[in-house]
Amino acid sequence: MSLWSRLFRREEKSWGAAEMAILRDVLGSREAISGKVVNWETALQVTTVLACSRALCDGVATVPVKLLQRDPTTGRRREATDHPVSWLISHQPNDWQTSVDFRDTLMLHLALCRNAYVFKVEAPDGRLLELLPVMPGLMRVTYRESQPPEYAIRGENGQYTAVPAKLIWHIRALAWNSVQGTDVTKAAREAIGLALSTEEQHARLHKNGMVSPGVYSVDGTLNPKQYEDLRRYLEKFVQGVANAHKPLILDRNAKWTPLAPTGVDAEHLDTRRLQIEEVCRAMGVLPIVIGHSDKTQTYASAEQMFLAHNVHTIRPWHRRWEASGARALLTEKEIRQGYYLKFFDAELLRGAAKDRGDFYAQALGAGGSPAWLTPNDIRGFEDMDPIDGGDELPKPPGSAAPPPGG
Repeated sequence: MSLWSRLFRREEKSWGAAEMAILRDVLGSREAISGKVVNWETALQVTTVLACSRALCDGVATVPVKLLQRDPTTGRRREATDHPVSWLISHQPNDWQTSVDFRDTLMLHLALCRNAYVFKVEAPDGRLLELLPVMPGLMRVTYRESQPPEYAIRGENGQYTAVPAKLIWHIRALAWNSVQGTDVTKAAREAIGLALSTEEQHARLHKNGMVSPGVYSVDGTLNPKQYEDLRRYLEKFVQGVANAHKPLILDRNAKWTPLAPTGVDAEHLDTRRLQIEEVCRAMGVLPIVIGHSDKTQTYASAEQMFLAHNVHTIRPWHRRWEASGARALLTEKEIRQGYYLKFFDAELLRGAAKDRGDFYAQALGAGGSPAWLTPNDIRGFEDMDPIDGGDELPKPPGSAAPPPGG
């Protein structure tokens, strides 16, 4: 029986309430000054966090990734489909996920925890068989200064089992101690907590029918029973959306004194807008990418912002995956033989058809400039089959050798 099988029974892939409770305990719950508990589960209830996470996941999971090999002699590349890592990383890492599902899960872990863990199932001869994602809350990482990290996984019995570091693919980002990434739900706890708090306050305002708060006063002193009866009466017949705009009947010379909205109430919507920007800033996603923009943005500026998102946010994540994957999935010998992982993110930088056409024309040597792409290179960018003779760089006009004696 393999180490993974001892930790988790393979036929049970779903998590129930008890297991989720354990996971929340492992991850920890952090209370913000706003009074809201912030962890990965509550953070995803903030639509800004959810949208930012989705944008990051889409940018990593939906872009093709392949294992390539560059010939050290000729420099030419080929897709290394004969290598076991190629199938696992590009198609099916395990028996229940596609490559897109697999990267989607890990990127969600990275978006919130800045750590993603993968258990590598190897054959006795060292050949890689499966890649199994591990939820960050189940992984315990111990590190000492100038020493490699030690990993342990929490099994179904609640006990931790040490796992050899060579069986763990650990992707990390923003690691202060060089081992574990900085948890976003911890670093941005106050921003996320305030977003949760303001959303709840706004929801309660609508629950009460958008009615301003006030003071209900009567003559005389109420005993505890009278006070409770009056409170229940107000809750039943005055508060709530169903009672909005209904007349208020008063007795015992009662008076209703509405309380004027305070400055905090007046700035409530602006606070919610600010929290969108704060959370986006913490997660490294431009607000316009999740649908939040101001009236000053034009189509041209929005297009440049989406391009900036792909260049400055998504591309760095691709490079982290490539470097981490090469270290964890390939041997030093294979790396020296030219094997490497590559995200084909050129499609993210594609502009309009006219812009692409102008770029390709320049790449083929239009205007007399030297060509730097072959026709088959361009056809590959457009996911088209190569053509005969398309692997040669076009020669600029007038570059043919002069005839003898010319």
